[in-house]
Amino acid sequence: MEDPATTNNRMEMTALIQGLKCLKESCNVNVFSDSSYIINAFNQGWLDSWIRHGFRKADGKPVLNVDLWQELYELSKHQNLNFNWVKGHADNHMNNECDHMAVQAYRDYIEAHKGQEDDADIQYTRAPGGME
Repeated sequence: MEDPATTNNRMEMTALIQGLKCLKESCNVNVFSDSSYIINAFNQGWLDSWIRHGFRKADGKPVLNVDLWQELYELSKHQNLNFNWVKGHADNHMNNECDHMAVQAYRDYIEAHKGQEDDADIQYTRAPGGME
């Protein structure tokens, strides 16, 4: 984790970016996520609109996470992506398994950094209804 004061949205986007970077050639990719932020950005055309408007939302405010959206957009041009929303913390086994792995990785990271000067700076910010 490079940014200890990250958000859930940034981590969701980073996971997708890292997964797409692993692909060695263009292929069909089914993306399953409980992140409506990511799913809607593609399925509802938000990302295309943000790009057309200089990464500004309809209300004129700047889009958050522009750095990651730009990287995700570039990676998406090389793949045939199909985005599927799944309800988080529900009955989707694979989504629950990913959530469990993320929680464990975060705990391992915190444990590995105990006693270091920057302990006070390690935090995890997420939306209500979060990881646990």
